Amino acid sequence: MTSDQAIRELEAHGSGTEDCSASSFADAVWRWKQGGERPAFQSIAWVIVDLLQTMLIGGAIGEPAVVPRSVAYSIAEVLTRSAEIAVTSDDEAVRRDVARSSWIIACAWEAACAGDVISLSEHVRLEQQARGLLS
Repeated sequence: MTSDQAIRELEAHGSGTEDCSASSFADAVWRWKQGGERPAFQSIAWVIVDLLQTMLIGGAIGEPAVVPRSVAYSIAEVLTRSAEIAVTSDDEAVRRDVARSSWIIACAWEAACAGDVISLSEHVRLEQQARGLLS
């Protein structure tokens, strides 16, 4: 997968696809709200982490990342929708899953923007362990 492909997939996570059939965060939430199966929020979060990593390959470590505006908005939309689900859901398991997922995405996003982490997934796992957040 190229950086451009990763950018397109990250954009879809925030805005969805035309037919809502993709495995993006936005499409999965839309299908769920229409009566479908609850999304595997944490699995989607790790996909987003991997896409951010792919987008950043080739960048200079130690330098802040140059992130396309569309990706910044997409990540913000995923985090905003996650907060909305956590606030409005009556299901404690959903609230917990969404909270953990949004933490994973936010942790990776911060590191991606800072540009000082070689492996986003390893960084997130180490941060989870250090903060006692492993599920």
